[in-house]
Amino acid sequence: MSDERTVVRMLEACRCYGLSGEDFCRQFPLDVLAEDYNGIGPEWFPEILRNAVNSLCADLCAAAFVHDIRFSHSDGSVEQFVAANDEFRANGYRIANGKYSWYDPRRYIVRHRTRVFYRLLVAFGWTAYIAAYIKGRNKPSSVG
Repeated sequence: MSDERTVVRMLEACRCYGLSGEDFCRQFPLDVLAEDYNGIGPEWFPEILRNAVNSLCADLCAAAFVHDIRFSHSDGSVEQFVAANDEFRANGYRIANGKYSWYDPRRYIVRHRTRVFYRLLVAFGWTAYIAAYIKGRNKPSSVG
């Protein structure tokens, strides 16, 4: 769970870098987005660990934002799981390439972190995906 100021910052980052999924996210009210966005990592991460990962990998928070919203508002299918993970990878690369020049080593660090997180999502993300789907399914519809 996040706050609405953070959500506004994430939406602005999505717009700034032209991230895929921004339009999907904007169809929900800020309070719903704040409830669904938990940062990088699964919901069960301890807060201190989540804060550390989000600080160390701050460049990828906007990609994680879109990913969290996709997970929370999915239909629970394998296809949407794969699509959300692929979108995270594409958005991570888009952020790295948009924020850092080709000669800046940080570009390649962010791209590498994107690949690492993508592999973790593919290998271990299914349980988090299903948990987010079940949590989202039990909420009243709030598309605005």
